[in-house]
Amino acid sequence: MKLTRHTPTVVLALVGLGASIGAWRLARDYMRIHADAMHAATFSQTANTLFLAMEREMTSQLAVVHGLASFYASSERVDRDEFETFTRTSLQRHPALVALLWAVRTDPADVGALRARAHAVGVTMPLDVVEHGPDGQLRPARSRAAWYPVVLVEPAAARPAELGLDLAAAQGDRETLQRAVDTGLVLVTPPRQIKGEAALGFRSVAAVYKTGQRLDTAADRRDALDGFVAGVYRMDRLAHDALEPARRTTLHGGEVNLYIYSAEGDAERSPLLVQAGQDESPTPASLTLAQALDGLHQRHVVAIEDRSWLVIARPLNGAPPSVPQALSWITLLSGLALTGAAMAGSMMLTSRADSVETQVNARTAQLKAATQDLAERERRLRAIVDHTVNGIMTVDEHLRVLSANPAMERMFGYGHDEMLGQVATTLIT
Repeated sequence: MKLTRHTPTVVLALVGLGASIGAWRLARDYMRIHADAMHAATFSQTANTLFLAMEREMTSQLAVVHGLASFYASSERVDRDEFETFTRTSLQRHPALVALLWAVRTDPADVGALRARAHAVGVTMPLDVVEHGPDGQLRPARSRAAWYPVVLVEPAAARPAELGLDLAAAQGDRETLQRAVDTGLVLVTPPRQIKGEAALGFRSVAAVYKTGQRLDTAADRRDALDGFVAGVYRMDRLAHDALEPARRTTLHGGEVNLYIYSAEGDAERSPLLVQAGQDESPTPASLTLAQALDGLHQRHVVAIEDRSWLVIARPLNGAPPSVPQALSWITLLSGLALTGAAMAGSMMLTSRADSVETQVNARTAQLKAATQDLAERERRLRAIVDHTVNGIMTVDEHLRVLSANPAMERMFGYGHDEMLGQVATTLIT
């Protein structure tokens, strides 16, 4: 009986507990999904800000080479002192710019003309055309259609080995120089180790043409070519100079690692450069392109005319921050509190029903006892009336006989049934 009486409360408790746990799990999953979405959106916004910062810095850096080319185009001749004066500010302003160069077009059969031009601009030492051999050591440049040896370099004291170095020694560099001549654009050579820097870098080059020459076609530009100005850049410093201001001014800017890859190659290629999210952080592990594209990431192609790099941004820790659990626990506690309140109400109603039932049972017992007592009294009274010697009868308001005892029946000589309903006065007369 008790179990049946409390079944609704038990069912309510089980349903409330299940609903509370379900709501807690839903709130927890919602908070996790919401946190993941917010983390991804914040990361994407931060990564895009850093990508734009890189492009702006690259444009600013290459403007130095473009300005140097314009300086040469507007000057009849630039000597060593003028070159040093013009390039000093740019070198101080851009730490990623390792050196600025001036290389002249030279016929391998006329090295004397090269030395004469070098002497005319203030180079006093004998100039030999050299290139880097397979072992990295300098050697005399191999014969080819034209040489482009460096005649002026700044900072001269830090880069003496650049003098006489043929910019067209490597096949990839020759192709870049040729495209720069044909297009008149500032182009970038393939990245390689910078001698004396132990770092990866590249050259940005711009063709300088002889004044007064036609430059309408690629053939005209080739005929009018006088030489090249070039800037030597360290990729790590360039990335740092580009990203550091953006990281200081961008929320979560220091929580993104950058992986820079060549735009061409297979999915297993290694990065050219890995840039940590924070200067004090250790350099992140090198990842193949396939690994960098696994998980949360943002990709962007940084293009400089016909040269491009694929930049992959990844979160510093690789995972979203811990999910706040307050809402889920509040949901669980609220559900349990409501369940408890409902159980209390159900138990109160059950208790009240039990009290009412007890009262009803007690009253029923009282009525039963009273009924039994009344029946016993009536039985006793009937026995007395039936056995008395006196005649007794009961009548209604019209004097009709309702009952009569045996003594009365004998007095009037009527049977019990005959007397019932008769007017009492007719029986007496």
